Amino acid sequence: MTEKQKAGIEYSLLHSWDGWDEHDVCDLYFYDVKLREDIFPKDIIDQVSDKEVDLALKLSESKAEVWVAEINLEAPIYTKNIKLSFQEV
Repeated sequence: MTEKQKAGIEYSLLHSWDGWDEHDVCDLYFYDVKLREDIFPKDIIDQVSDKEVDLALKLSESKAEVWVAEINLEAPIYTKNIKLSFQEV
């Protein structure tokens, strides 16, 4: 892998994030993220463009959840099923 390549599931879903936490064994939470437009639907991108967005990668459940506190504190505004596969780089 060259120095400029970025590896990791977070790079396949996000352009950037300000912080992250690990919960339990395999769940990751990213805070104040910028979602990748080629992965998430345009209506979701438009809905959150001016808001602080968090992303929960619930690998134990094979899903990614988009959370926006000012829209809904009780549930994610979008859930995407994900599948991990390994590839040699």
